[in-house]
Amino acid sequence: MIYTPCPRGSRNVGFTRADVLGLLSALSLLALLLIGTGSVTRSTTEAVACLSHHRHLIRAWSEHAQDNQLLLREGWGGYLNWEPESGNTNVTTVLTPGFRPYVGSDAAVFRCPSDRFVSRLQLRRGWRHRLRTVSMNAHVGTSGRTVWGEPFPTYNRIDDFTEPSETFVFAEEHPGSINDASFATDPNGARRPISARLIDIPASFHARGANFGFADGHAELHRWVGPRVVQSVEAGVYLTLNVAARNDPDAIWLGLHASQRR
Repeated sequence: MIYTPCPRGSRNVGFTRADVLGLLSALSLLALLLIGTGSVTRSTTEAVACLSHHRHLIRAWSEHAQDNQLLLREGWGGYLNWEPESGNTNVTTVLTPGFRPYVGSDAAVFRCPSDRFVSRLQLRRGWRHRLRTVSMNAHVGTSGRTVWGEPFPTYNRIDDFTEPSETFVFAEEHPGSINDASFATDPNGARRPISARLIDIPASFHARGANFGFADGHAELHRWVGPRVVQSVEAGVYLTLNVAARNDPDAIWLGLHASQRR
């Protein structure tokens, strides 16, 4: 089920810039995926549904931040692995008491429909998927704790963002990379490409692309162009993280959109 946020006062009346951007992004995604096929495929439907999930999630996050004056904390979302452990399916880690009034009661919004990967041990338990595909930017909701040091800030309050339309909050993460709920990047590679690194690895379910939710409330699909990010998924296998990605355009893009240099 795809959620549409319920009106919460005058804030949701009419079309906002984020609404328009989200609609255009969804239509563009649909058009791109349909080119050359002439039909709606399962992957097309799942890609559009995933973008809709991100739009819902980032809107809920934005409303929570505006009402509470603080951002969601790191530690939200629990921990995922390939073991048959309850944390992989425990919806209370995402539907927390503070966030549930904004995001709704169905945890499906936290997972891309294309992410149906479970290990053999999990399959034996009858699992069809794990809880979450989405992780949150490690620079967001960190109570001011530095991640990579100056000059790259972390964001604790909604008004801390200097370029919210260019700073992502939620990202789709590769099933072999996802563990805690924080998506880590090294923004230093954005100013010194030769030192670029991939800390966590994003997903690439949608024709070499992943969906992101940004701090201004819009969501969009970003397509990868370099040789390192797009990696196949093998259920039960962990990727090697924190790897050198010298001059890699995708690692640089992630750094540029994780934290805006002071």
